[in-house]
Amino acid sequence: MERLWAKKACWQKWIREEQACLYSLAFFFTRDDGAALRLTGEAVASAYRVEPASSKGMFLRAVVDQMCRLHPKYAPPAGEAGEWAQVARVLLHMEGELRLLVLFYLVLRFDRRLLAEKLEWPAERLDIKLNQALAAVNRSFLREKLLV
Repeated sequence: MERLWAKKACWQKWIREEQACLYSLAFFFTRDDGAALRLTGEAVASAYRVEPASSKGMFLRAVVDQMCRLHPKYAPPAGEAGEWAQVARVLLHMEGELRLLVLFYLVLRFDRRLLAEKLEWPAERLDIKLNQALAAVNRSFLREKLLV
């Protein structure tokens, strides 16, 4: 029981610390305030049930994975999706850690140092994973002829 309460307290702390980032990501997917709030809440609740995260990086990955899984339910109509619609489509097919890095680096505009601190990762690990993530996005865009 103590372990369950400790996990719940950790998640509550992380949610408070990351609520602006999580909402911004949800808004990226939905382009609507109300839908972004609902997506954020549902993604956090689903992630809590599905994946017991033991670090902030794992917590963020679990929530982002759930957002990507749930976002079609909240997505705007195709004509209103905007220029990031292709990025969202590519993200759905990426591995969880890579998806998380792309969202925080390209969408939320975190620099590498701040992102490493947020995820509690060593800078070397972040550099390797972020380079993999950006290469995967570039390959996807080239494959779909979206890059000029």
